[in-house]
Amino acid sequence: MKLRNLIVASTLTLTTTTSLYLINRYKTWKQHELARIRSESHIIETSLGWVEYSMTGKGPAVLMAHGSPGGYDQGMAFSRLLDSPALTFIAVSRPGYLRTPLSIGKTPEEQADIYAALLDVLDVEQGAVIGISGGGPSALQFALRHPDRCSGLVMICGLAQRYSEKDVGQSLPLVMRLVRQFADRMLLFDPALFLMGLLTRWHPKTVALGDVFRTIAIHRLRKAGYDNDMEQFAAITRYPLERITVPTLVLHGTSDYTVSFAEAEFVASKVPHAKLVAVEGGDHAFYVTHKEQVVPTLRAFLEAL
Repeated sequence: MKLRNLIVASTLTLTTTTSLYLINRYKTWKQHELARIRSESHIIETSLGWVEYSMTGKGPAVLMAHGSPGGYDQGMAFSRLLDSPALTFIAVSRPGYLRTPLSIGKTPEEQADIYAALLDVLDVEQGAVIGISGGGPSALQFALRHPDRCSGLVMICGLAQRYSEKDVGQSLPLVMRLVRQFADRMLLFDPALFLMGLLTRWHPKTVALGDVFRTIAIHRLRKAGYDNDMEQFAAITRYPLERITVPTLVLHGTSDYTVSFAEAEFVASKVPHAKLVAVEGGDHAFYVTHKEQVVPTLRAFLEAL
C-alpha cells in the first residue's frame, strides 16, 4: 500500500511539475512570438492604405502572397527555404492579417491592386508573384489585373476556384473528414502550435516545418483575415485564366487534401504554356517535406525570369 501511494504521489508531482513547466514555456513562447511579429516587418503607406511587409535580398523582385492563415512572416519563411541571394523577396501581410487592416481590401481583386500599390511606393517596377495556398486567388488576380507589373506567376498548392471548407469536408470519407476537422482546429489553437513547434525541434528535417507552424500562430492577430478569406473563397467565380500571359509555374502535391490537386490541373489547363510540377505523395506542406525536389525547380524558374 505504501509503495502504491508513493507511486501515485510521485506521478502527481511529476505531472504537476511538467504542466507548470509547459505553461511557463508557453507564456514565454507567446511573448517571444508577439515580439518577433512586431519587430521583423515594416508598415508603409500606399495609395490604397497602410500595408505591412518585409523585404530582403538583392535582385529581381518576388512578391509573396501567403496562405490562410498566414502573414508576412510566412512569406519570409518561404524565402528562407528558397535561399536565393539573387532575388529580392517582398512578403506582404494580406488585409486582416497582423498589421494590415482588413478595410483596405477584402477581395482577391482588391488585394492584387494592393500588391501593385506596394510596388509603387517601394519603387519596384515589376515582380514575380508566388501564391501559396489561400494566396492563390490574389496572385492570379495580380497576373490578370497588372500584367505589366507581373514578370511571372507561381502557384504553390494554390487555390484557384470556389472553395468552401464545409463542401470540402463533406466530399471526404467520414474518417478523413474527422481527422481533417481535428487538424484544422489544432492549427488555429495556439497551445497546439506551441507543442508542435517543440516537437519539430528534435529533428533537423522538421525544423523548417516548425518555421511554418510559427507563421500561423497568435491566431487572434490573423483571425480577421482568415474569416474574410473563407467568405471570399466561397464567392469566387470563374477567373479568365486564359488571359494570363506571363510565364507560369504550378507546383502541387498529389495527396493534398486541403487544396485538391485538381486545382493545379485546372490552372495548368487554362493558363497558356503553364508548367505543372506534380509532387507525388506530397500533401499541403509538400514544399517543406519534398523541398529537395521543389526548391531547385522553383529557384531555377524565378532566376530565369
